[in-house]
Amino acid sequence: LREDHTTHRFEGHDGRIHDLAWSPDGQRVISVGERGMLKVWNLESGHACNHVLAHDGPAYSLSLGPSGRYAATGGDDGIVRRWDLWRGVKVDQFE
Repeated sequence: LREDHTTHRFEGHDGRIHDLAWSPDGQRVISVGERGMLKVWNLESGHACNHVLAHDGPAYSLSLGPSGRYAATGGDDGIVRRWDLWRGVKVDQFE
């Protein structure tokens, strides 16, 4: 293994990141964290290209669909929400 080489520092979550997923095309990373934010990161630039407040409290889990367009998040509020990451909107939720 080669020595670690940091190319970007991803900043923008307040608090801890609890889960993350790589997009199928390898161009983005999606993360959820302590303050309930879901963020979509562009790996080339290192910047968040989209974000939504996914939960009122901590978001602990994240699952990405096979197309990379939809994600599901689970939070401390006991709600599972499904997101359209391309449009940055909630599709539905399950309580």
